[in-house]
Amino acid sequence: MALSEQHLPVLDAAHGGDPTALARLLQLCQPDIRRYAHRSCMAGDVDDAVQESLLVLARRVRSVRALAAFSGWLFKVVQRECRRLGRRALNYDPYD
Repeated sequence: MALSEQHLPVLDAAHGGDPTALARLLQLCQPDIRRYAHRSCMAGDVDDAVQESLLVLARRVRSVRALAAFSGWLFKVVQRECRRLGRRALNYDPYD
């Protein structure tokens, strides 16, 4: 996911605690999260991984230390959710 220059103020405001900016950030990130989940999860887990990843983003956006690392952090969140769901569903780990 690559946030464009126009999205950086939204990310910065959400990082600062603005609830409106957080809602907008969730809207901006959702398509990229879904696209990454389609590549990383089993087909039946995509929606759950997207939802869980958005929840993690909403709860922890303020803990991201470097805003420049946001995309990498978010992709790791999605990857972790896909792994968790895969292990739980079929004792399957897509990254083994």
